[in-house]
Amino acid sequence: MNATTMNTGVVNTRKSPRYHTTVLTRSEGESSMHESRGNISAGGFCFESDREFEPGKVVELLIGLPGAGFWLSAKGVVLGCIHNQESVGVRGRFTQVDVGNAALLFRWIESINPEQVRAA
Repeated sequence: MNATTMNTGVVNTRKSPRYHTTVLTRSEGESSMHESRGNISAGGFCFESDREFEPGKVVELLIGLPGAGFWLSAKGVVLGCIHNQESVGVRGRFTQVDVGNAALLFRWIESINPEQVRAA
């Protein structure tokens, strides 16, 4: 695991890079999906929301992968929220990604940054 210090002085210990994208979300019991900006990595996600989500809340996700020509369908669990001035950052980890979607996600990530994927 590589740890790098950014200009903020915060140590980044992430194993996988994050990619900015559009995320459609729906929590259990909701009928419609909500579009927001977000980012994904091989194991998790973060998206902006106008409300807080409780840790442990299950969410459905449709994730737009720029240039891939498809939306990734997944489920995840909320780990926590980060409060910003204008929104709430909801972070979580994937709990269910269709095997076919997982292979497509890996190929998409590799097309963006082949060296990083091989090093992971």
